[in-house]
Amino acid sequence: MPPRNPAFTGRGLLLRALHVKLHRAVRPDNGSSSTDLQVSLVSLVGIGGIGKTQVVLEYAHRHANRYAVVWWLDADQPTTLSQGLMDLACHLGRPNSTPAEAVQALRVELSARSDWLLVYDNVDDLETLHGLLATTGGGHILITGRDPRLARFGAQVDIGDFTRAESRQLLLTRCPSLASEEADQVAAAVGDLPLAVEQAGCFLQDTGLSTDEYLDFLDTHPGQAGMDDPTVAEHPGLAAAVAATRARLAAEDPHVLNLFNQLAFLAPEPIPLGSQPVSDRPGRFGVLLGNSATTALAVRRLVGLGLARHANHTLQLHRLVQALLRTHLPQTEQSSTVHSAQNLLATSAPGDPDDPHSWPNYSQLTPHAQTLTEHSTKHIDTLETPRFRDLCCNTLRYLYTSGQYQAAHDLADRIRTRWDQTLGADHPDALRSAHTLAVSLYKLGKHEQARELDQQTLDARHRVLGPDHPDTLRSANNLAVGLNFADKYEQARELNQQTLDARHRVLGPDHPDTLGSANNLAADLRGLDEYEQARELDHQTLDARRRALGPDHPDTLTSAYNLAADLRGLDEYEQARELDHQTLDARRRILGPDHPDTLTSAYNLAADLRGLDEYEQARELDHQTLDARRRILGPDHPDTLTSAYNLGIDLYALGEYEQASELGRQTLDARRRILGPDHPDTLTSANNLAVDLRALGEYEQASELGRQTLDARRRILGPDHPDTLRSANNLAVDLRALGEYEQAAELDH
Repeated sequence: MPPRNPAFTGRGLLLRALHVKLHRAVRPDNGSSSTDLQVSLVSLVGIGGIGKTQVVLEYAHRHANRYAVVWWLDADQPTTLSQGLMDLACHLGRPNSTPAEAVQALRVELSARSDWLLVYDNVDDLETLHGLLATTGGGHILITGRDPRLARFGAQVDIGDFTRAESRQLLLTRCPSLASEEADQVAAAVGDLPLAVEQAGCFLQDTGLSTDEYLDFLDTHPGQAGMDDPTVAEHPGLAAAVAATRARLAAEDPHVLNLFNQLAFLAPEPIPLGSQPVSDRPGRFGVLLGNSATTALAVRRLVGLGLARHANHTLQLHRLVQALLRTHLPQTEQSSTVHSAQNLLATSAPGDPDDPHSWPNYSQLTPHAQTLTEHSTKHIDTLETPRFRDLCCNTLRYLYTSGQYQAAHDLADRIRTRWDQTLGADHPDALRSAHTLAVSLYKLGKHEQARELDQQTLDARHRVLGPDHPDTLRSANNLAVGLNFADKYEQARELNQQTLDARHRVLGPDHPDTLGSANNLAADLRGLDEYEQARELDHQTLDARRRALGPDHPDTLTSAYNLAADLRGLDEYEQARELDHQTLDARRRILGPDHPDTLTSAYNLAADLRGLDEYEQARELDHQTLDARRRILGPDHPDTLTSAYNLGIDLYALGEYEQASELGRQTLDARRRILGPDHPDTLTSANNLAVDLRALGEYEQASELGRQTLDARRRILGPDHPDTLRSANNLAVDLRALGEYEQAAELDH
């Protein structure tokens, strides 16, 4: 048996599982012959480099004193296995001249005793085991290998990657100079693959490279960053194993090698495997490798070679295996392989990105679209296929409709940069990516950047596609949304009305885009305090969306939310609360409790409660919403600051003026920094903080802040704007409290 590994780390649960499965054989009563017992056989199966040999070696050493015979057999080659069996026969006093005689002698010897443990390590070909395994005698056999079909010989235990704690422990053992945080970085980079962790630790210790230097080197030269060191773990390095697998596939199965190379450019997450429809059965979502038979054969081949995992209709390659595959692939072949990988991923059919039922599909595909896009940027000569570009655009839409705004922004920014270079900035797909980037900017609260990009995209689409093209109208729709965000309600209404009319004419009255324009026009009317008109239009849109999209579609719920806002604007708080409550429940169920739209419904319901003077309930709900928005959107997102502002109103209404003023000051400072001093929301915060200060009897500070706010509102909104008049009224109250009655009287007039 090989010597024990002094650096063996972790794997406690795995060792326990092996022990339990080996000892499940039923023992006979005293007096029974050992030949009445069946051999207890367990195979430990996993991808290359996962640590199968080290786990079994540790088990054998830990339990060696329980056996009279413990024998290690190298089973990767028939010749070494045969020689090992002959050596064992000789050790047991049954020397033989041929392997066949040795096997027969061992069968007789081992069937008569139960005090033995045999380890068949690294079984590469299942055929080599046939006829070589003892079946009686009550002894124990452990087999390690990559092929899941080893389960046909007995019980099976699957082995996975190290936990992060196990990786950290081994790295610190091999390279004590590493800090714990650095060890975590290295472990993440090698994907917690035990052999790679071991080799990385030795490489760092031997070379003295810093962590950053090593990570850069690993990224560009994975085959040279310790991954080809055959001196650790008594096995060839991971790089050598990958190279051997590639050579074998090149000789025996080039088609599977081509697939293997394509998978190297996808993400290390599981890749969903699809199937085509058969008779009346629908196909399964996922990438299509071929028909059911060819898919099964290709998957079995890859998994059997031990460098891929297969579970729940998914296929997964380890990130380091992928890196080594890419390194082995000649530069001249990489572009074509990336192109093939794009075609492969585009065979998936994830569904409508606006439909929450499709989101689990997109969730599985998104990491692969992101990773493949990153690789594509390195191959400027490889143009994405139209189907892959469609998949990318749908993935972007999924990301922002599901509330993953930052991810949508990052991917859209990368795609837009690439497509501007490869397709040209005026290409329709490049303009689609710009459109989506603008949407993500809106969702992140970066309204000015979004509005500027929307104007550019609208101008380009108008020029390239024409004024009535659906994409042009989408840009007009988005620009109107940007104007609404900037409180430019008249301009927004005019543009939305034009867009609505065009969509009526081009797409029809019940098209989802047409209903989207109607929804946005109602928002403009609400901003102009024309609540009756807004309610009428929102009611029509809600009915149409329920009819066309269904009651649970996200767009339908948006219409319900907006209608509730109209009702609140008309002081119909009970009706608003009832509708908001229904919408909040539906959004929690369909979108999830942390989706930004769900939090917006919670925010609206709190406003209804405030209108009904139920301030305690409003405070509780606003507090929950503020905490959630800080966690999900970040502390500086405009929606988060709106929640903070509303919580301040609740606190004021409950007489908690100190807390209200403290929160109000924080919100005002943040809005000045993020939105600017003249933004309407900033001025609203300033107005409310002045009210808080007045409640605390700090009339001088209140009047000073109130005067600044009034001057700004007169300049920005005009003297007759309702918000300007509110500021004038509030300042008059402060001035009267200070005894300045004449100035107060002037403001009253």
